[in-house]
Amino acid sequence: MNYNRLNDQIVFIDKRDTVVFGNPETASEIMIGTDKFYFHNKGYVEKVTEYLTINLGINQKVKFVGSAKKDGFGSYSAISNSVNLNTQDAVGNKEKADENHTYKSITTYYLIDKNNTIVLATEKNISSASPQYKKEIKTFISSNKTNFKKRADIEKLLEFTNSLK
Repeated sequence: MNYNRLNDQIVFIDKRDTVVFGNPETASEIMIGTDKFYFHNKGYVEKVTEYLTINLGINQKVKFVGSAKKDGFGSYSAISNSVNLNTQDAVGNKEKADENHTYKSITTYYLIDKNNTIVLATEKNISSASPQYKKEIKTFISSNKTNFKKRADIEKLLEFTNSLK
């Protein structure tokens, strides 16, 4: 099995074929080696920490941004109609000679509780997950200038939060 970031899918890879994991909502979790994935919001969240109460989950996607075609002078310029292509189209179409496709990596951070409930990693959600420590968490976030778009900041916050219990 493999996690395909371009399509946000779990796939089985056989010698000659690749098959998408069907009905992912029926599985409580999916293990690929030592990596643990949960189906959430039509995609997958990987659990990347192992605390007893609240953990960090990550969804990493690759988004198709556009195409550029080589002009007569050897430089690339955007193709105006390519903006309408979506990720599925980009996967199905082979890149043509003298054409470059551009992709963007998108990472979204989540909190996963001990019941495997998944919510976006925000100050409100971390406080809701540990209401008895709301004041301590708020102080930590403020004094450490926690940025919820940075993995290291969230991991540091989760380490602190889990130490309170």
